[in-house]
Amino acid sequence: MRKSTGSFQLVVEATSRDDALERCHDRLHHLRETTRLFNEPIAIFTDGVIKLSGSFKEGLLVNWESPEHVSRIACLMPETGEHEAEGYSINHGNTIEPFLEFGIEADEGSGPRLTN
Repeated sequence: MRKSTGSFQLVVEATSRDDALERCHDRLHHLRETTRLFNEPIAIFTDGVIKLSGSFKEGLLVNWESPEHVSRIACLMPETGEHEAEGYSINHGNTIEPFLEFGIEADEGSGPRLTN
């Protein structure tokens, strides 16, 4: 069986980190129900949340990936100058837990796994 990997970013309006994670969870479920996305068994992981605020006139570099970190975001927000955005890493401790799974376990109705 071929194991595919990929990445995506999801933007939601939220009042807190936990609210953002819940809205992302709800949106992913909606996309699964209304599109052909996530039809195959898939485990979705998250490295963190970025609170976007302030001016983006100069741009903001986010989700830096490096070949040193295979299939992982190496830095949510590398130092790119002054901005008001904030990054919140999701601390998984010594284990890596999926944020959401489709077709792998009976996880269809559960909520997001908030880990810190």
